[in-house]
Amino acid sequence: MALQRAGKALFRLYPNPTTGEITVEYEQRGTLQVIDMTGRVMLTQLLPAGGGSAMVYLTNVPAGLYQYRYSVDGTVRAVGKITLVK
Repeated sequence: MALQRAGKALFRLYPNPTTGEITVEYEQRGTLQVIDMTGRVMLTQLLPAGGGSAMVYLTNVPAGLYQYRYSVDGTVRAVGKITLVK
């Protein structure tokens, strides 16, 4: 689980490790990116306005260690690592 507060953005992602479905809790509209260790963006998902929670599916992403990045209006608000096991 990751819980980070940067500025006004609260962001939480779980479970970690995951088998392919993650829940994201957030306060501000933003973008979640999942990036492999070579820097390639594997998934980009818009998190809608109003905050709340959203399900993110990593179905087409191979098992491995990834970095995630949550951005609001182009400013990175949270980063961390997530492990995908299949």
